[in-house]
Amino acid sequence: MSDDDEERKVSRNKKMGYGHLAGLILVIGLLVSLYPFFSAPVGHFVYVYDYMATYNYTENFSINKNIELPPGNLVPVLKTHYNEYNAHDVLNITSLFGMNNSNVADYGAYYIATTSNATLNVSKGGYFVSYIRTGLERKAMNMSNSKIYNISKRYMHALASILPKGVSIGDYVVYGGRAFDVNETAIYYTKNISFNLTFAEYPLAINFTMELDANGKLAGFYDVPVHISYGGVYTQIGTFNDAYLFMKKNGIPITVAPWNVSRVSVDNVTMAFYLLDNHDHALIPGYFIVIRLTLVDGTHVDQKLFLGWEH
Repeated sequence: MSDDDEERKVSRNKKMGYGHLAGLILVIGLLVSLYPFFSAPVGHFVYVYDYMATYNYTENFSINKNIELPPGNLVPVLKTHYNEYNAHDVLNITSLFGMNNSNVADYGAYYIATTSNATLNVSKGGYFVSYIRTGLERKAMNMSNSKIYNISKRYMHALASILPKGVSIGDYVVYGGRAFDVNETAIYYTKNISFNLTFAEYPLAINFTMELDANGKLAGFYDVPVHISYGGVYTQIGTFNDAYLFMKKNGIPITVAPWNVSRVSVDNVTMAFYLLDNHDHALIPGYFIVIRLTLVDGTHVDQKLFLGWEH
């Protein structure tokens, strides 16, 4: 091999070495940039639930073998934005509900508009809008769920300006509302329809409910007119295994006396976000957990709780 060939070989090897080094630097840089993906999450779990849990179940409980546990624990950081409402805004909202010649009163943190048969409550900070109509005809509500849904869609179109924004409105559940008794049997004359909200397939614990009377007229309404958006970053929360260990250590809040419970099992787990109702109004990530309480008489009670992750 000539001196020129040897020199070219050395030069080529140096370039290859520099290329490998540059690639290594790139990989290291990428790993550093993704460090949160591999590091242990910083924070702690906390129970958030909508029911009055009287007891704390500390006995053994199982996880249903058929459930699919969430595959990861990396979730987007979601931002919330609320529109502030003044008295003029409230008058505009009353027109959406057909409340003519209403009286609007200022109660500090919220406004209340009233007519002879309806009340509208609007948070100044935009944290809720609720409406209820009284003096309804006490006639059995016999509409099918699909008809209730179709009617509610028309109301959603009319009330679009005060519905949650940046979310998807998905599945719904219909259940009994107001009732009167006939021979000790409850006859419902209104029905509620509550909708599940999601953001990028993540369930959101935000109440959005309508109530219809037997004639298909709006009898009640509740929602949180919040705008949800992606914050541009992700955060890592504890895995469900971490959540399971937390539950074993701290117990499970339940509404049934422990002496009346024979078995507790986790029947479903979903990664989700819960809208905390406090001064900072944050969406907290965590796990929706459906637990089944099997009672000593063989019956069961299903409870849904939220185990959130706080930083």
